[in-house]
Amino acid sequence: MPDSRPTPPSEPNERGPRSRNAGRPANGRDSARRRRGQAGRQGREKRTREGRQPREHARPFKPFTPEQLAERAAAIPVISFPDLPVSSRRDEIARAIRDHQVVIVSGETGSGKTTQLPKICMQLGRGVAGMIGHTQPRRLAARSVADRIADELGQTVGRERGQVVGYQVRFTDEVGPTTLVKLMTDGILLAEIQSDPMLRRYDTLIIDEAHERSLNIDFILGYVARLLPARPDLKVIITSATIDSDRFARHFGTWEGTPGSGRLIEPAPVIEVSGRTYPVEIRYRPLGPTTPSSYRSEASSTQADEPEESADEQSSGPMQLVLEDPDDELATLGYGMGEDIDVETAICHAVDELSAEGDGDILVFLPGERDIRDTEAALLDHLKGRGRRAGDDKGARPGDIEILPLYARLTAAEQHRVFEPHRLRRVVLATNVAETSLTVPGIRYVIDPGLARISRYSNKTKVQRLPIEPVSQASANQRAGRCGRVAEGVAIRLFSQADYLSRPRFTEPEILRTSLASVILQMASLGLGAVEDFPFLDAPDRRAVRDGVALLVEISALAQDRESADAAPASSQYRLTGIGRDLARLPIDPRLGRMLLEAERRGCASEVLVERRGCASEVLVIVAALSIQDVRERPAEHQGTADASHARLADPHSDFITYLNLWRYLAVQARDLSGSAFRRMCRAEFFHYLRWREWRDVVGQLRQMARALGIAAGPMGEPSTGDVVEAAQFGGAQDAAVRAVLAYGQGTASVDADQVHRSLLVGLLSYLGSWDETKRDYEGARGTHFTIWPGSGMSGHPAWVMTAELVETSRLFARTVARIRPEWVEPAARVLLKRSYSEPFWSVAKGAAMVRERVTLYGLTLAADREVLLGRLGDLVIDEAVAASRSHAPRAGSLEALAAGLVSASKDSLSSGSFEPRHFEELAAAREGTTARELAREMFIRNALVDSQWRERHAFQRRNEALVEQAREVERRSRTHGLVADEQARFRFFDDLIPEHVTSAAAFNHWWKDKRREHPDLLIYPASLLMPREATSGEGFPDRWQCGDLSLALSYEFAPGSPRDGVSMRIPIEVLERVSDAGTDWLVPGMREDLLTEAIRALPKGVRRLLAPAPDVAASVARWIEQA
Repeated sequence: MPDSRPTPPSEPNERGPRSRNAGRPANGRDSARRRRGQAGRQGREKRTREGRQPREHARPFKPFTPEQLAERAAAIPVISFPDLPVSSRRDEIARAIRDHQVVIVSGETGSGKTTQLPKICMQLGRGVAGMIGHTQPRRLAARSVADRIADELGQTVGRERGQVVGYQVRFTDEVGPTTLVKLMTDGILLAEIQSDPMLRRYDTLIIDEAHERSLNIDFILGYVARLLPARPDLKVIITSATIDSDRFARHFGTWEGTPGSGRLIEPAPVIEVSGRTYPVEIRYRPLGPTTPSSYRSEASSTQADEPEESADEQSSGPMQLVLEDPDDELATLGYGMGEDIDVETAICHAVDELSAEGDGDILVFLPGERDIRDTEAALLDHLKGRGRRAGDDKGARPGDIEILPLYARLTAAEQHRVFEPHRLRRVVLATNVAETSLTVPGIRYVIDPGLARISRYSNKTKVQRLPIEPVSQASANQRAGRCGRVAEGVAIRLFSQADYLSRPRFTEPEILRTSLASVILQMASLGLGAVEDFPFLDAPDRRAVRDGVALLVEISALAQDRESADAAPASSQYRLTGIGRDLARLPIDPRLGRMLLEAERRGCASEVLVERRGCASEVLVIVAALSIQDVRERPAEHQGTADASHARLADPHSDFITYLNLWRYLAVQARDLSGSAFRRMCRAEFFHYLRWREWRDVVGQLRQMARALGIAAGPMGEPSTGDVVEAAQFGGAQDAAVRAVLAYGQGTASVDADQVHRSLLVGLLSYLGSWDETKRDYEGARGTHFTIWPGSGMSGHPAWVMTAELVETSRLFARTVARIRPEWVEPAARVLLKRSYSEPFWSVAKGAAMVRERVTLYGLTLAADREVLLGRLGDLVIDEAVAASRSHAPRAGSLEALAAGLVSASKDSLSSGSFEPRHFEELAAAREGTTARELAREMFIRNALVDSQWRERHAFQRRNEALVEQAREVERRSRTHGLVADEQARFRFFDDLIPEHVTSAAAFNHWWKDKRREHPDLLIYPASLLMPREATSGEGFPDRWQCGDLSLALSYEFAPGSPRDGVSMRIPIEVLERVSDAGTDWLVPGMREDLLTEAIRALPKGVRRLLAPAPDVAASVARWIEQA
């Protein structure tokens, strides 16, 4: 996509929130918060002055000099290979690398492919002209693999001369001049594409763990596939577990025609390396007798069109999985023997069971850091004095157990501890980093709750969520295989065998479980081109791409690129905006990220300030709540009780504010109660403890990510312990915390709810509804109709609402709803709005051309018949408005009809002056391409200046009206049509003098105020304008008739057929007897020539022919009479 700039992307583990203690505000924190608030404001001011702070760019590539190449070649160490399965196949692998550009190495974890493939490449002389780039999905794996390779080469990792192994992850770069093997996250490689599109700094790429199919891996595989023809010297090695290796071989094979759709000539070579494994016994220990796990998300656990396999079929292959005795009651009842227990309790029982099996370390898989910390605390409490924290073996006795956490945010030294020799049995608590990326030594036993935090797009809610959900069968088998590396092992699964068999065989590629809006946004950020043209292994549907682009345009992440051709792919017709670049750095659904950025744009700080309190922290808490499953539980057998419990914290106007009440309430209770008491409270009041914990994790992660964008979102304010005590004193102990929370939310320390809602609105523009009184429901976007979910806490039927979620069951329900004001929508929607206009009309009161505007958003009417100045429509071209709506017939008087020649006058007698249809006809026929501003100016000149249809009374107007009346009097007396200048001539007079910007009375008054000082007579009609043709002198048309001693008034009328046509004498009744008709039959001198002409024409034909032509003879006779 155009305008994409090099930006280091988030690594895969950073797209999902890393577990982090959200923290809570403590007493005496206000001063520190103010300091952070000042820093946040200063940062925002700096970005405002200097533009957004640039993100870190990858360094541009500079080719090696001959001297550097010689130094690098001399640095190659003596290479030896340990006794691993891949070592026995190294000659075959080396030949394949030498003879082919792409090689797929497939094998189970533990075969040694990750550590030995770089050494095989070095033996082939690769890594000198360019580095051997070795990608890992996670930072922890990149560091540990680099250490392991360097150790096998007798070196350490570093950037000093002579050191050949380095690594680069975010914030750490250990790559030097003689680095031959560079370990890095796949996100780092993607960032380098910006500055080095040909990847010249590498002569070999090893893409490890490709079977994980993260977005980054799919991006890299697609980009490399497109790059290979231009880099024939580049070697690519793709490592994968045995699953899907054929898929990679076909994707990188030789094709006749278009790759993927033509004929496959030859697939890329696949070398399968079996891992060294021992039999693994599988034991099922479900958490309850009926449900496979009480710790599950809403994600589907089935995979369409996948045939189920039996346990025996699943155990086939290089990994030998052996089931325990199926009649063992633990396999069906679990450790609770028919009672539900939580994950931590089950893990403690499993550790006891495995400890009795014999020596060997235990590996426990957990979804995130928070789960690891809670499990660590539970084990230390369960083991009493036998439990030891990591590294604390002082005074340890035989039989003691060391609890060792392993997750990405640990320091490098803490992570490396897992590979160090130790004398105590270990229980390693790890995230899924230990599933495939790392081989933890000495593991004999595995405990698998069967859960992982997996990024997934919810079609129901239309947002990207990070639920904790069951892992696939393949992932469960990978985890079980971790304990069969050194001896026979045992894997305990904390779910049932039926649950296992109901799970999908493989984990879906991330691109298929991610919002395409997120995919398009990431590709735009990384400069990977149009989605439609990118060689993905699993190409997304083109309609879904268009929907994703539309969403990104809606939230202002993409803008139309006017330089793009119309025939270009949909996604390439848009460019990334500044908002889009920031959204690409947030690991949440773009809609939710947009809400957070809007809170920051509105100046919402998180700290309590003297003047006011901002809303970034509140919006962050709401965004986190929308990205996880609802913390409230509503069991079927206790629905009424659960609803009553939750209703205590409901806000009658907004379910979003209810989330803030829930957060404050649970935070206060977690602060004031012990851990076990808090869990009991959650169960009693129908709150899901584990979801609350996940909510805190996501808030902490988002807060950390927000800081990287300059958003100072600190902890959200909550009632103090003293506030709760005070509420208990005045209202009783029951529900004291609820009352304290509600009072805090309504107090001055809380934020303005309107600010929160306006920040949320920008991400929910297609989720609005207006109340339809006729149908008694809400009309939504694009013609949908929905009703508010009965469980919502909002009361009544507000005229306008926004919702975070639309769920269709028996009908379409809106969940998480808030009332809004329609005037908030227009500034938020901007370019998404569609505006249509009625016929233009003239407003005497405003002295300007007006139209009635109708504003819609996705079919919802935000404003109807709103009067707006026509001139304010600016450069809206009438022709283009017609072309945009050719599918319907033009309405008489509309702008479209005006351009087409269909015109009408306004029927509004109150706001419209006389508006003759001929004005419209002239304007419609005058020119094509008239803009609204030009039309407004013409209408102003015609109606205000020419016809005086306005309320202003300037001196030049009075003078012009008098001059026009004088000229009309001459026209009447001379009985000559068209003698006085018509309205079009007077329009041209003003048109030459009035500036282009003057379209209304207000604009004219502002201009004329200064102009009249210099030229007071500028706008007065000249005589040459009013009487452009020669007129008869007024001497022959006396104003009075002398009859004896009487002087009688005369008036003139030019109205043929009327009794008053001609000249009329006004005779007072009192002098009527004194008046005679002597001389009146000759009319006035000015009419004598006409009288003579008509008299000649009345003569007999024979006489008349002698006096032809009659006008000339009449003129001669008239002159003779005057002379006589």
